[in-house]
Amino acid sequence: MHTPLWLVLPTVLLVVVLLLAPLAVMFSPEALLEGVRLAIEQPGSLAPVTSRPAVELVKLGDRSIIVLRGPSLGVIPNSLTLALVVSLVSTLLGFLAALAALLYRVLSRVATVLVLVSLLPYPFVEAYVVRRLLDPDHGLVNLVLRPLGLGLAVQGLAGVALYQVTVFTPVAFVVLYGYVSGLSREAVEAALQLGARGLQLARLVARLSGPALAASAALTAVLSLDDVAGPLVFQMDPGARSLLAYRAYSYFMESVTGTVSPTALGYSVILLTASLAIFLAGYPFIARTYRGLQSGGRYEGLLPRLDRHALGALTVLVVALGLPALVKLLAILYGISGSWVASPLPSPGLDSLRMLAGMPDVARGIANSLLYTSIALAASMALVLPAAHVLARRTGHLAVLADALIDMPVAVPGIVMAYAYYIVFHSLFADTPLDPITSPWIYLVAGYTVRRIPLLYKAAQAVVASIPVELEEAAAALGAGAGQIERAVIAPLAIQRLYPAIVFTGLSIATEVSLSITIGGLAGSSGFTHSAPLMYLVAGYMSYGGLVYAGVLALATTVLHAGVVALAVLEAKLALIVLRKSYR
Repeated sequence: MHTPLWLVLPTVLLVVVLLLAPLAVMFSPEALLEGVRLAIEQPGSLAPVTSRPAVELVKLGDRSIIVLRGPSLGVIPNSLTLALVVSLVSTLLGFLAALAALLYRVLSRVATVLVLVSLLPYPFVEAYVVRRLLDPDHGLVNLVLRPLGLGLAVQGLAGVALYQVTVFTPVAFVVLYGYVSGLSREAVEAALQLGARGLQLARLVARLSGPALAASAALTAVLSLDDVAGPLVFQMDPGARSLLAYRAYSYFMESVTGTVSPTALGYSVILLTASLAIFLAGYPFIARTYRGLQSGGRYEGLLPRLDRHALGALTVLVVALGLPALVKLLAILYGISGSWVASPLPSPGLDSLRMLAGMPDVARGIANSLLYTSIALAASMALVLPAAHVLARRTGHLAVLADALIDMPVAVPGIVMAYAYYIVFHSLFADTPLDPITSPWIYLVAGYTVRRIPLLYKAAQAVVASIPVELEEAAAALGAGAGQIERAVIAPLAIQRLYPAIVFTGLSIATEVSLSITIGGLAGSSGFTHSAPLMYLVAGYMSYGGLVYAGVLALATTVLHAGVVALAVLEAKLALIVLRKSYR
């Protein structure tokens, strides 16, 4: 059935006006070349200023502490190497976990629970939990190693890498499991009957899942480049500060009191170029992957019982999803317990609750984030559903271009978008109510909407692709136009299947880091009348207080999560009510 492309126009225009246009204005050719030259010439950009061993053995009393820092190669090589390592490790672990869940029915159910927990976003706090677990004196890992006379400390780039793998492996699992669940059941069953196990079976499924593996690698690499939370939490080691995202963020914080330096723009354009190059290389695979995603899953595992080969699958599942879930559970536990100083786990108590009651700025940050999320999520739903419908059905050059444009925001680092918004809109609307310094919430909502549209869009594409086209043809035969078919058939069916994706998109908006810690703080964050989102306050308190504030910020994030889940479900239900009334 022919679906008109004009339904995609609002979404494409939004991306052009709120993403591509500000970037084009910010990066004039002259400033671009000069900025890149200055950034490359900065000490430490291409080679380390100081050299520290990647692995070091330190004696601490009667123990030998293995200190992992990772090799420091310079800001640009560090960022590219980190993205490569994180994408490969996350994709490998995600694939092996997806294969385990595909094979064993019990493990597929366990994986579903673990991935739901491990996807809960706790920016900064979860990075702190990772660091805390490996504390040489009181970390849980070192409590196990102490009787052996050993210890383990992970710092700098190694710490950031460990944190990112912990956070991004569940994302890789979702992409890969959604794809492998759509593979021919008969082909995998035939391989099992012929005795394929272990590496042989993994190679077979990997060959069939090539597009999803490439898509997962590209997405996790882009997410690694964009991450600021990890470097900020591990910034005590200079290696963590030698990353493009950290450098760009540092310059932004300096620029809000004066003129943006060409060096800052140089780091931004290098970061943007690397991210876009990875995205464009992986885009053909991302576009192919969504067609193989299963919106609901056709079956739960092939084998009803665990067998002697299941130990390896169980081990992979524990490493790939169990450890990330543990980090999130510890973050939640920390928020509803007492302190976490001289013990391997948070101690019982109500310290966090008492602190939160006396922090009006954090309470206001939660309220602000809920408000901004409600607006951005509603706008995303209104824009995404028609676009996903059309581009799930249409082919051709225009459809491919539109699809790439809507996917593109995922490849634009938030710190780069923050520079673009600050430079362009501050110069256009200086000393007016539209100035980002006066009204940063306007640009936060705009940025949240644009940055998170791809999340809901790809999920909606997979759902629409699974809706029989005969339903549209029947409606068209009864005289329904394109708009009526969208309102009466596609959108209601899609929303009913998109509840998990809508909730996840809402959580992702509410806990977005890069824009929140830059644009979000331009108007200040003190008292109960500020406009900053919660993540700006979390970043500030964690950067300067760390151990003192981690618990209360974990609790505040948990409260925000609860509010967002309720808000997302409510907005989805209201959307269904509005749609039903519109065609009656």
